[in-house]
Amino acid sequence: MRLFATIAFAVGAFSAVVSSHAQTTSPSPPSALGTAQRATIARDLVARWRDEVAKTPKGNVASWSSKLSKFIAIADESNVMRATTMSTLDGMHAALNGYVPDSPLQPPPTIGNSSVAPQVIGSTTADVSYTPLPWGRCRVANSLQNSTPTIANTVREIDVEDISSYAGLGGNGTYAHGDGSTNCGIPSFVAAFSVRVSVVSPAGTGTMRIFENGTPFQSGNSLFYTAGISSGGDMIVKSCRTCTNEISIQSTTAVNYIVDVLGYFAPPQATALQCLDTNTVSTVVQPGTTGYVALSACTSGYTEVNTKCIATTSGGDLMQQGGGYCVVRNNGPYPLSLGGNRVCCRVPGR
Repeated sequence: MRLFATIAFAVGAFSAVVSSHAQTTSPSPPSALGTAQRATIARDLVARWRDEVAKTPKGNVASWSSKLSKFIAIADESNVMRATTMSTLDGMHAALNGYVPDSPLQPPPTIGNSSVAPQVIGSTTADVSYTPLPWGRCRVANSLQNSTPTIANTVREIDVEDISSYAGLGGNGTYAHGDGSTNCGIPSFVAAFSVRVSVVSPAGTGTMRIFENGTPFQSGNSLFYTAGISSGGDMIVKSCRTCTNEISIQSTTAVNYIVDVLGYFAPPQATALQCLDTNTVSTVVQPGTTGYVALSACTSGYTEVNTKCIATTSGGDLMQQGGGYCVVRNNGPYPLSLGGNRVCCRVPGR
């Protein structure tokens, strides 16, 4: 990787910046998306994908559109822009949560085997990371609170995302941080949930299943229970991103139940680099001579990502930057002060 640096010259109030013998200007970062721009993007995405949403099992265009618009209004700008480029509905949902697709691998030209094909690395549903809820369990349903046990062999849908209160199914959100998906720390359009399902004092023996809404109940995880004995289990269940209610339950007998969300699976969030500049090293370069400075090394655990070279007084010509050095030729009539430092970064973590 080639590293670039800038060299600045100043005479009085005048200054100029050149890099590698040629004057360059770094592109300005894109301006932040405004409220109106985000609303326009949301409308465009709704128009583009509404027919696809309508075709999905239990797909509810109105509910999905409302959730999408609210999510785009607060989502990371780069994620929003990336979502506009995705070619699939799942890809668009994943991009809003930070998914960055990889390019397909290209096979080396020496393989020469038609049975070997490149594979795409990256999946919007499989390549996800787990995030435990920040304030502990989020109770999204509790039939004991409103006397609404399941009806035998009947599907009951449960809304987890984009909801202000879980009271409709007896839930109360977190223990001490409030009710609703926002207070629980549950974002929209996640890939799956980690849940704990409990069956309380069942009158008969049977099976409780929890599954992605809109899919057959037989595809869900099973919790077996025995008459008179409360039981529970931790499970992972996929989320229906296009449904009003993301998950469903069904039991073979009427039974009281509790559903707690413990965390969720979504594409990893972008991690900001932790960067620092080394101490500036400087020297004076006399007219008609070439001078250099050897830059201070990065702290252990950090990697150099850029080199900054700065020279004062006009007449300098930057000859080399990077590799731990700044080199300048002083073509002017006056002494030139040359200084530089490294920019060193690391990914935060243990």
